[in-house]
Amino acid sequence: MAAFFNFLTKCWAILVWWFVVAPWERVLRVRLGRKEVEFGPGLHRRIPYVDVLYRQTTRLHFSSIDPQTVTTLDNQTVTFAGVFGYVIKDLHTLYHSMQSPETTMQALVHGALAQYISTHAWTECDPDAVEQAVINELDIERYGLGEPQLSLTTYARVRTYRFILDEHAIYSVAPHLHNGERSAAPGEAA
Repeated sequence: MAAFFNFLTKCWAILVWWFVVAPWERVLRVRLGRKEVEFGPGLHRRIPYVDVLYRQTTRLHFSSIDPQTVTTLDNQTVTFAGVFGYVIKDLHTLYHSMQSPETTMQALVHGALAQYISTHAWTECDPDAVEQAVINELDIERYGLGEPQLSLTTYARVRTYRFILDEHAIYSVAPHLHNGERSAAPGEAA
């Protein structure tokens, strides 16, 4: 039965020579893999199996910035997390410059935040200054994006403790958890 519905769907696709773009969307139509045309809201024509449509919303996108810990120039440890927002302005530029806007922007923002914080002293790293410096550094217009917004939701100077143990120390503390194999702990039934 599913094969029959799949067949009907493919037959219907031959008859659909139009597409509709919502008011908050933009569509990039690629004809025969070469000619690109961008469309705004409304009803537009297409040729089935010749035109490929790439649809994007132009509404505000937000990507989360996962927690990261960086050391400042004066050896203070800073942990931060936040959100980064943008809108899509130019589909041609976007599709020619990056594959996945959300993950690419997360990586670029992480790198810019780490770069700024690691090259400045703690006294120069107040959240507003960091946010503005990162927005200026990114220059997202070159990717077809606009209206950048960065908000650090977590920003704190922290003290970091690292525990370094060798395998022998771990084995002597927990001999029943060696090499990923679990054997019976002392006093435990096998």
